[in-house]
Amino acid sequence: MIYASIWRRLIAWVIDAFILLGLSLFLLFPYFSLSNAYSKWSGFVGLPVWVAFIFFLIVNNVYFIYFIGRKGQGIGGRLLHIKVISLTTNSIPTYKQATIRQIIIFLSECSTKIVFIGTIISYAILVIDGLWMLKEQNKQTLHDKLAGTIVIKTGVPELSSA
Repeated sequence: MIYASIWRRLIAWVIDAFILLGLSLFLLFPYFSLSNAYSKWSGFVGLPVWVAFIFFLIVNNVYFIYFIGRKGQGIGGRLLHIKVISLTTNSIPTYKQATIRQIIIFLSECSTKIVFIGTIISYAILVIDGLWMLKEQNKQTLHDKLAGTIVIKTGVPELSSA
């Protein structure tokens, strides 16, 4: 079993982030169009941007929980040949594991966007989560460890011991 590197995981996450951003903008286009038309008609200055932010968070979390729980990988993971598997069964994680994993990721990412928590502490949590894998033999991040999952390369032939 070959574990996925931090760079491969980061690039897969960036690919998924762009897909999610495009999907969210596409789905929110009618909302912004209607709120813009309504503001011109009524003088009301649009609907709050935080609605779009909350929508993006929901889409983001549903995407990752669904794809990790169903296939063990998002689109970025599929393109970069990496997959999340359960540490105990060596198969696709359960939806419970996918949810725990995503909650930890959500809390570490979300804390960086809330000003009153403290920017340095928030980014430290995010960095510790990502760099945790450097000290682990099986390259688990903190959210992988808490969910009982690992991320491996797929489509890579295993080296035979003979």
